[in-house]
Amino acid sequence: MKRLSTNEILAKNIESLMKSKGLVQSALSKKSGVAQTTVSLYLNPDRRQPSKTGKIPSAKLTEVEALAKALDVSLVQLLSADMKATDPIIVPTEAANDDHAPIRLVDAAASAGRGEVVYSDDVKKELMFRRDWIRSRGAKPDSAIAFPVKGDSMVDECIPDGSIVLVNTANKDPIPGKIYVLWLDGELYVKELAKDGDLWFARSRNKAKAKKYPDIQIDLDGRLVGRVFWCGFDV
Repeated sequence: MKRLSTNEILAKNIESLMKSKGLVQSALSKKSGVAQTTVSLYLNPDRRQPSKTGKIPSAKLTEVEALAKALDVSLVQLLSADMKATDPIIVPTEAANDDHAPIRLVDAAASAGRGEVVYSDDVKKELMFRRDWIRSRGAKPDSAIAFPVKGDSMVDECIPDGSIVLVNTANKDPIPGKIYVLWLDGELYVKELAKDGDLWFARSRNKAKAKKYPDIQIDLDGRLVGRVFWCGFDV
């Protein structure tokens, strides 16, 4: 498959975000301060004229930053080849405003064995998400937490070691096949709920290591911290 150039990635992402936000070129130009003719070039990279050396001019960082801000995404997201318009918008804590809410990161080690969720005291470990995106997932900022995943027991659900999941602590209704953060033997885990008759089980999702991660029969009373509704990780 042909690898997209930076200009082509920008065109795809800008067009996708404009559609999701109902913006036309003139509106994006006004909001970003980037000339409409320049916005048009970003949307149609094939129209860019090569320089005297025969190379197609690359995007200007200052313009891309202005467009990213106007589209409510980070610079990295706007340049990402796999960005989706439905992706959550994550911004640095210092960039917080009324449109974004801080989601606290759980200190899993401190929480372990205490039977209660303990949050990190480091403000740098807060993640910022758009409030409207959180609401679109059926959660509220004050009921959402971020939880670091350790281990490979859920890799078949695209939840790898080192990833971060968002959890709706207000949603504790047990549903077989859904993924939750729950207490097991005094520690926090990310597991899928499974049911057999009247019995409930915490299930891992790593087919290659099924023997290492057998189902664990659980009593749901007080076990569920909340339902997982998003996962993010480095690539």
